[in-house]
Amino acid sequence: MTVPVVIGGSKDIGQFTAQRFGDSDDDVVITSSSPSTAEEVAKSTGGSTRGIALDLSRPATIEDPWQKCC
Repeated sequence: MTVPVVIGGSKDIGQFTAQRFGDSDDDVVITSSSPSTAEEVAKSTGGSTRGIALDLSRPATIEDPWQKCC
């Protein structure tokens, strides 16, 4: 099974992209530097969307989410 990961999925083009995947009932993971924002947007997207905190400017956040979500 392929799970799309939308980096920056909590606003603008990223949010639109996540919404399109969610409309297709795909499992989707969206990322945001804010954990609460990621979860809030994931709930409103539909499908089996999960939101995780990921800040590409902080390397420690790049490794942790993958162990927890997938």
